[in-house]
Amino acid sequence: MFLNEREGFFDTAVRAARLAGELIIRNLGRVSKKDNGAFLNEDRIKVSGTRTLKESLITTGFPFRNKDITDEYLKLFRRLFLRASDLRRTGSAAIDLAYLACGRCDAFFEFGLSPWDIAAGSLIIQEAGGIVTGFSGGPDYLSTGNIAAGNPFLHGELLKEVRSVFAGPALP
Repeated sequence: MFLNEREGFFDTAVRAARLAGELIIRNLGRVSKKDNGAFLNEDRIKVSGTRTLKESLITTGFPFRNKDITDEYLKLFRRLFLRASDLRRTGSAAIDLAYLACGRCDAFFEFGLSPWDIAAGSLIIQEAGGIVTGFSGGPDYLSTGNIAAGNPFLHGELLKEVRSVFAGPALP
């Protein structure tokens, strides 16, 4: 799925969400209409209500396109691993984001992804009540490929940890 600027982010993300849902994860995160919520089959989904990093399950991926930041990434991984209940890697940002939207995990971060890896999932998370930003804290994740997502209780803490390791010019 390629993003088409004329169609806009929402339309493209909905098409990608439907495609991912039907072909990859059996309709996980079907979005029927903007601001109408997110659904797993016919059931409305919501992000988790986990309130602390200590209780959280965080998913991530390895910065395979940015191996020059391995030391910093491992520093961040260690910091979060020691504070969270657990950190996991499924190998698919699309699945991690869909799971976050369903409340199966609580937060997600990754570096250097392509827009097609995160466009649908970011929309599903937002429709399920979650927050998605770039590492800057703004909406630049589609252009940078650096994404931090979580429920409203954890997103800020996750972003603070990411920025403590990757600050300013050190952002990949």
